[in-house]
Amino acid sequence: MKDLEKENRLTLWLRKLPIFPRLLAVFCVLLVLSVLFITGINQKSLAAEAEKTSLDTLSLLVQNAAYKLHQETERFEDLMAKFLRNNALLAQFEEPADQNGYSADRSKVEHELLKIMKADEGIRALIFVSDNVQYRTAVGVDTPRGPLFRDIQDFYNSELYKAAEREEGYPAWVDATGFVSKIIFDKPQDTYGIVGCFALCYKVYSPNTRKPIGYLVCCVTPQALTNALPEYASKNSGNTFLVGQGGALEGIMPELSAPPFVRNRAAFVNRVFATERDRGVLFENRKQLLFASSRVGNLPLAIVNLSYRDFALSNVHRMQKTNLLIALSVIIIGAIGFYFTTVSIVRPVKRLSYAMKQVGQGDFSEVYTPESDDEIGALCKAFNAMVADMQQLIDQVYGAKLRENAMRLNEKTAQLDMLQMQISPHFLYNTLDLIRWQCLNESGINSCAGSMVEKFSTLMRMTIRGEKTKESLHEAFSHAQVYLEVVNFRFQNPIALLINASDNVMDALVPCMSIQPILENAVRHAFLNGDQARRRIEINVTVEEKQMLIQVSDNGVGMDEKELSELQRVLQSDHPTHSGIGMKNVHERLRLYYGKDAGVQVESQKGKGTDVTIVLPLEFDEEERRA
Repeated sequence: MKDLEKENRLTLWLRKLPIFPRLLAVFCVLLVLSVLFITGINQKSLAAEAEKTSLDTLSLLVQNAAYKLHQETERFEDLMAKFLRNNALLAQFEEPADQNGYSADRSKVEHELLKIMKADEGIRALIFVSDNVQYRTAVGVDTPRGPLFRDIQDFYNSELYKAAEREEGYPAWVDATGFVSKIIFDKPQDTYGIVGCFALCYKVYSPNTRKPIGYLVCCVTPQALTNALPEYASKNSGNTFLVGQGGALEGIMPELSAPPFVRNRAAFVNRVFATERDRGVLFENRKQLLFASSRVGNLPLAIVNLSYRDFALSNVHRMQKTNLLIALSVIIIGAIGFYFTTVSIVRPVKRLSYAMKQVGQGDFSEVYTPESDDEIGALCKAFNAMVADMQQLIDQVYGAKLRENAMRLNEKTAQLDMLQMQISPHFLYNTLDLIRWQCLNESGINSCAGSMVEKFSTLMRMTIRGEKTKESLHEAFSHAQVYLEVVNFRFQNPIALLINASDNVMDALVPCMSIQPILENAVRHAFLNGDQARRRIEINVTVEEKQMLIQVSDNGVGMDEKELSELQRVLQSDHPTHSGIGMKNVHERLRLYYGKDAGVQVESQKGKGTDVTIVLPLEFDEEERRA
């Protein structure tokens, strides 16, 4: 609360000053702070942040490369699995050995090894050792064969055998670059063995007895692994290396302009394999290097990236040299922008203030045309709209007074007309009743004239309602039926009346004389030919979301688009008219009772008939319902 009060006091104090000094003070403060920040305060932190960002990028690089390399090693494991899942072939090793020591069909085993080796060029050697016997890659017994252990005992003494024993059937990767050239040879008489490779070893078990039957050795060249990582080479002017735990080192497309591997290789390799991930700064040849490393899962492999630190901070160094130029440019551009911005704000505000004073003195003709669409322009438009609304409101107040007086005069006239109508129908009804009895006396109980007079008398009696303004839907339908019975006396082919309404809405209230004018319009305009056969008027009542819709449909001549548009215009017009009087009267009374959502809607097609829908709220007489 105290902070809010201080803020309010500061705002009030600033508002005592003109706009121009206020903007100038804020501009100077921001400019000085910006210059100080750019030239001195943030340089050290910016350099540290740039170094951290570079290390983060390198760490992400080597982690992605390690993940990709792990997927590549899994590809070789999947190739070896083809041999390990060949149960029929492995089951042969449970058979007794022949005179040469081979317990399985040698040609089939070596042919299977050859198929696997040909599946990937990265496989340098593939050997299966079983009971001091080794199976090499070959199509047949007498065909050229692949690399082998010149002395099988070298295998049992090597790290390959020990790793396979430790993993007990799971894949065992070994960095064999330091010793594979001494134990595996392309041919028995060769002086030098195959050059350093990574080896994948399995201890193989019988598919039936689960007893060990031999060892599968696969030698993979380092290039087969690095060739899968071309997108990680020479990133950020650095070199990426594949490092083996046994001392293997393979560059991933190295560049001469990027740092070479560190001279103290053994100590650095030990640091790399000491943790899963590492990064930091090294000093090499009087230069600082940024390094990041990541191990490849549980394999004896790691990915290392080396980059020059100066390259990572080159942008920061260039920024330091250009700070002075930036500061000078900011001052010049800021001063120019400040001047024009202030003028663009102060001048329209003064003009708007003058216009407000004129309106305050009663001159509503004073408006200010905005020159732009900014906030001040929007304020000017709102001010002009307010002035126009004030003028319109004044006109509406005077006009409303005049209309109110006219409505009061019309109300008194309507009350007088109602009194006159209450006298005339009573007199007419009594006279018609005398005529009916006279017809019955002269022609008997089946007198057609008497029946006509009786129906017309009933219609007149329904019309005499006194001060009652609303009636139930049941009463309105009764009135409509009697009216149509009286009308049908004139025609040879009567007009049929169909009413579709559920019992739960028959007590709903509607304004008196709401349905009969619609029926009159149908009789007068829809059925031009009085002798037309199969004439029909259908009334359907539906309820939708507390609204009652009374649709009066006829199968008469209908209207074309021009006639329909004219009738709809008459319904919506506020001026008196000589056509559609009855329907317009119903429409206006409904809107007067219930608002603009109520009224009469008309739809028609030429030659197909007309649909007139009365829309009004669903209303009941609560006192009668409780009774």
